[in-house]
Amino acid sequence: MNIAISRAVAALPPKVITNEFFPQVQEENLMFAGTKERRHCERNDLASDFLVQATKELLAKEGLESSQIGLFISNATMLDIPFTGVGAAWTHGLNASPKYIYDMHNTGCTSFVYMTELAQNLMTGLDIDYAIVGNVQMAAGKIFAEPQNRSKPQSVVPGDGAGVVLIRNTARAGDGLVIGIATAVHGEFANDMHIEREDGSHWWEPSPVMGIIEFPKSRAMRILSRGNRSVPERIREVCEQAGKKITDISCLITNQPNMTFLRNWREFVQIPEESHFQSYGSYGNLFGAAMPINLAEAQAAGKIKSGDLVCVAGFSHAGDYSSAMLVQY
Repeated sequence: MNIAISRAVAALPPKVITNEFFPQVQEENLMFAGTKERRHCERNDLASDFLVQATKELLAKEGLESSQIGLFISNATMLDIPFTGVGAAWTHGLNASPKYIYDMHNTGCTSFVYMTELAQNLMTGLDIDYAIVGNVQMAAGKIFAEPQNRSKPQSVVPGDGAGVVLIRNTARAGDGLVIGIATAVHGEFANDMHIEREDGSHWWEPSPVMGIIEFPKSRAMRILSRGNRSVPERIREVCEQAGKKITDISCLITNQPNMTFLRNWREFVQIPEESHFQSYGSYGNLFGAAMPINLAEAQAAGKIKSGDLVCVAGFSHAGDYSSAMLVQY
């Protein structure tokens, strides 16, 4: 069954953070350059609340009731409670009691593609009419904005926000058919990302020192190399799977770690800059939420037209997962 990508809706924190918030903006560092603004959540904001906000707007625009959604799948970069996903709280906020709720904790920045693949498999086997997948990123205002972390170059880039996407088992006018998904696991890189503290304590141990993900230059260069290799590999693979040429792709949506990745991926697909729907300068690195948020913004601006072949692609963390999806409008 070819499921259909329907409406996407974004929910962004109202607080806009400019570069003046950070003691030192290191524009010369290619890993952490190019962002002028980003959104930060507040200390007591809940990830589930942003998903609820976006989903209520989506349902209202579609004329659907929450009870009609048979499947909810979520990915949260920053959990509201350790070890507990946001799915149950998300559906409770909608007064919904679906039988199928899944929190996908892996696949990070490319989790939207993986969640869509999971939705396709479940909707086919369980005869589900509607599903909603949701990504939410809340680490910028809660970790990277902390005074102990604010002066680090990597703290300039993250931004917060949420995006939800309605998936239908039957396409209607204006929807995009998912015609191919390619995914890969690169387990050899799974332990290359760490939460580090200057006192050497583990992230779960009491400490006066705030933890952060560190990016020494050697590690950053390895990650750049992996992302520049794995994402084009998945795009090539999904095009072969769907019987398409890479030059058939008319629009590109990716995660947005930095400007270097965005340029290299766009040049690989050979599309003009305006056909790569990204918001890095305004929203920064949105982690997993980048794909649905940029899809929502592209839809709202009328940038996706009938006949467009949209490629959604990316990789996660230090390179442990990569994926690409083709959507035919």
